[in-house]
Amino acid sequence: MKLGPKGRRYSVAVRNSELPALNNQLSGRSLVYGFKKNLYQPIENAQVERDELVDLRAQLVAHGVPVGLEIELEFGDDSIIFDSDTQDRNELYQEVVNKANDKVRDYLRNQSLLRNWETFRYTTMMCHKPDGSLGNGGREFVVAPLTIGFAKETNILGTFEEMQSEYIFLGHRGPNTGGHMHIPLGMFSDQQLVLFYKLMEFFGDSRIQRDTTENPERGARFIQIIGQRKLGNWARWNRLPSVEEYYENIVDNNRRTLDSTRNWIVQKSRHNTIELRFPKSTYNRERMYMRMGFVNAMYYYTLFIEQASYNDIDAFDDIYNISKFISFVNNSNKFPELARYLRRHWTSTGCVTSHRKEQSQLDDKTAYADLFLSNLENAEMEVRS
Repeated sequence: MKLGPKGRRYSVAVRNSELPALNNQLSGRSLVYGFKKNLYQPIENAQVERDELVDLRAQLVAHGVPVGLEIELEFGDDSIIFDSDTQDRNELYQEVVNKANDKVRDYLRNQSLLRNWETFRYTTMMCHKPDGSLGNGGREFVVAPLTIGFAKETNILGTFEEMQSEYIFLGHRGPNTGGHMHIPLGMFSDQQLVLFYKLMEFFGDSRIQRDTTENPERGARFIQIIGQRKLGNWARWNRLPSVEEYYENIVDNNRRTLDSTRNWIVQKSRHNTIELRFPKSTYNRERMYMRMGFVNAMYYYTLFIEQASYNDIDAFDDIYNISKFISFVNNSNKFPELARYLRRHWTSTGCVTSHRKEQSQLDDKTAYADLFLSNLENAEMEVRS
């Protein structure tokens, strides 16, 4: 799949201050940005044709998975937000958005100057909107799908830290704030999609175990350590379906019947994305990079397990091995923020999972082999580097 830049074209000679301050809702084909090998064009369909998926996977492996962010932020008592009426508050929210979008425009314009280009393409990358679940003057800031590399190059996510002294964002200390992430459903093959959901289930099931833990099955879940959010209410964990049920939902029903139950930690959204609701919000850019890296690592890990399973079905077992996942993160050098975070916070001597499971790991592995690997001509999806 060829991913190329679209959107409004601006002259490089135009200063950013002369460009309009847009706050369009981020949707559809407006979400296109970037240069050369770090481009992103929305993967809007629930499924991509096989030949296109091979090329798309090669780009995602090389340059990263696009992650859309929903950053819900409430404000401390000393915030400038509380000195303003409703109209002025909207202007203050817009100032955050404008500063973030200016960073992207600056980056694109400067890169164009370096290349002696006359024009560059730009589209709004952040907008804001109300959210009825938020108090304390809260606002939701929506960031278009972007790779970690593009986020770092533009520093769009550094906006919140730079404005923290006046705005007093509460981040993870806000009582109602979530930091949801969206990834495209269409970037998965059928079999990798099953592996991704199963990995998410395992990370929600796995609890940290230390020598001092009196009741290991009451320890913090691995997914809670990453997301810093207590599960329940707005982010619930449930046991996910069997491989056979996923085969029906994904293959027989063309992904139409994948679960979209609201407020689960992982769900299909109406925009043909997978919404991940397990993180608490944050205004800290490194924490956002860490969680984006976590989603990228899950994508790569399940992709490589899929590839390995063509030759050895026992590779399926790596879904249920946190130590292997952490070693994968540490050895890849792609996720430095995630690797640092895990060194600080995953100090487990073991991993405990719930015994309440209707279908065993072996049953799921056998079903995966029978349903997805019986015809390798249709199953195998080469990863090109």
